[in-house]
Amino acid sequence: IFPKGFIQVGAHIGQEVKIFKKLNSEAKIYLFEPQKELFQKLKMQYKNDKYITLFNLALGDSKQTQTMFKDINNDSQSSSILKPKEHLKYHSYIEFEKDNQEIIYVDTLDSFNIHDVNILCIDVQGYELNVLKGSKTSLKNIDALLVEINRKELYEGCPHVSEIDHFLKDFDYVRIVTKWWKKTIPWGDALYIKKNKITLFKFVITSISNFINQKNITFYILSRFINLKN
Repeated sequence: IFPKGFIQVGAHIGQEVKIFKKLNSEAKIYLFEPQKELFQKLKMQYKNDKYITLFNLALGDSKQTQTMFKDINNDSQSSSILKPKEHLKYHSYIEFEKDNQEIIYVDTLDSFNIHDVNILCIDVQGYELNVLKGSKTSLKNIDALLVEINRKELYEGCPHVSEIDHFLKDFDYVRIVTKWWKKTIPWGDALYIKKNKITLFKFVITSISNFINQKNITFYILSRFINLKN
């Protein structure tokens, strides 16, 4: 899959931009970051880059305003629209305070009519399914998705990885690689590919691997042998 362009939802300070540029130096890159302080850092760094478009917004399933719960000692990387739950157990060193919240604006990806990209990356601390629900039209142009996933309710109401799988199945995506952060930490990243972009062999192996993974047995070693390049 050749990356024509990228959308990063939950851009933080643009750590992935260097990777995007390495994959395609002339690709269009759209960065969505709702937190004002982080957005100002993005502006300072990328305001003169003609390939990058910045949005001071969160994405979800409807146009609205929301309150974001912000962490105070993890550089806002754990901040979320959803209230922290199991996250407090697994990352006890990360703190949230009631007076450290921010009102943010939320819109849907579909409302922007972005057509010149085929890679969508979503890292929004449990709000991923909401983003996908607001991207149903946009997904027609997306070949690959990189999505943060959870095996437990790290944030109140956040979806289990199986819910993400079920939603994306209706749009012909297959979860082809899953990498959990640690065996003892129930969050990680998943790569989903449009079914028509992978061979039958890859599809069968991935389907078996994902079934095994639902039993909490990692299939990462198996997935290493799948060649993702067409």
